[in-house]
Amino acid sequence: MRAYTQKELDEALKKGIRNFREKNLEMIDFRGASLVGFDFTGARLRWANFNQTDLTGSSFEGADLRKANFNNANLTKVNFMNADLAEAFFDSGTVW
Repeated sequence: MRAYTQKELDEALKKGIRNFREKNLEMIDFRGASLVGFDFTGARLRWANFNQTDLTGSSFEGADLRKANFNNANLTKVNFMNADLAEAFFDSGTVW
């Protein structure tokens, strides 16, 4: 699975694409984005930065989120079923 570049992701977001199922998004910086209701099912998101990102209602089912940063993120109603969150970062500003 070929990895998205930051530029490719930024272009996809501008086009309104919300489905990133099974995509390789390792080390992508989503910091501060509004990703409400996005689908990251089965995606590879190791070292991704979701700092200060609104992920309300998004799905990370079965996603690889090892070492992802969720500091100060809004994770209200997020689906993490069967996701790998080993060594992921959360802080007191993370909203559940």
